[in-house]
Amino acid sequence: MGDIMIYGCVFCNKVWCSRDKYETLDVQNLDIENRTDISHGICPECFQRQKEDKVHDHQRNKGYDECYNRHEDCENASCMFRPTCGEKALKEWRADIVVLGS
Repeated sequence: MGDIMIYGCVFCNKVWCSRDKYETLDVQNLDIENRTDISHGICPECFQRQKEDKVHDHQRNKGYDECYNRHEDCENASCMFRPTCGEKALKEWRADIVVLGS
């Protein structure tokens, strides 16, 4: 696979890559069934559903506002949860990926 990064979600089993990476991907030799050459983690959609309470706990314990997924257009650019926060973030993520399987 080289430098192509393909991701797989441990919760929903969705496999994806960025649109940029997809342009150079050898789809014919991709082995999605066996999940080889895939970096496993959690997709932003599942992160929102599965980890929201943990994010709120983290924010509260660090003295931050428990704002995760409670409003759109977060202005806190340094927040590590911003890439998965709110429906707008999910729409931007979906627009930048190609789903390869599930």
